[in-house]
Amino acid sequence: MLQKSGMLQHMNPVAVERLHTHLSRIHRSHTRARDEVMRALHYQGRTRPRDVHAFLKDARLDRITIYRTIRFFREEGIIHELPNGTIELSDQFKQHHHHFLCTRCGREVRFNDKRLESALNQLVKPMGVRLESHQVELTGLCRLCLANAQAG
Repeated sequence: MLQKSGMLQHMNPVAVERLHTHLSRIHRSHTRARDEVMRALHYQGRTRPRDVHAFLKDARLDRITIYRTIRFFREEGIIHELPNGTIELSDQFKQHHHHFLCTRCGREVRFNDKRLESALNQLVKPMGVRLESHQVELTGLCRLCLANAQAG
């Protein structure tokens, strides 16, 4: 984990540029807090809000500001929350993928499948709409938990 906020300033300027473009489009200002939280989320990937706060402990941002920024990001679709309480950037700010979450052990498997993408696009075609983003979250038992359940 990077400890210094200054080091974060040099990480992935593209993610922050996308954030600024998005904020301008919705007529919201960009702030240092929003930039720092964006950089932390981009660096950490899927994470928990408390871990974003811990990651940014040297950024001179108080806990309330970080949590308000996360709530704002969630409300504006910049991040989304997974069923297990973790958060991650939405597809417009990172590479697109889907999730399988094990309901027993919490294991996550990320996947992307061209057949699924094609099926989703075909599904919305009769509606006369264009699909720009989506989330697919599958839950069930992972291979290990399934084997344990069948064995015991």
